[in-house]
Amino acid sequence: MKDTAKDNGLCHCPRRVDNSEPFDQYIAAAIATLETHKAVLLALNEMPDAVEGEVTYPRTVILQFASSTAFYAEYNAPEYTTARQRRKAASTGPFILMQGLE
Repeated sequence: MKDTAKDNGLCHCPRRVDNSEPFDQYIAAAIATLETHKAVLLALNEMPDAVEGEVTYPRTVILQFASSTAFYAEYNAPEYTTARQRRKAASTGPFILMQGLE
């Protein structure tokens, strides 16, 4: 396996949903913007299996964008900015942009 970083805009979003109704509204709005920016859903898990340690944020989503530039175009898009406010109000957890491997 090569260990060369590739700018493929991987986004890891572990969350704890604190209020499901506004979070569901966030999901509906976010899906539309993700489709517009051609994001690919790689993983979605509501209850991951903790092989080691504790799962602090049980809802895990991994998305792939064409690049980090494409990720930021989505993240800063006006329509996603509104959705993001719903996510922040309804859930807790980091939003992490990573690079994959070639």
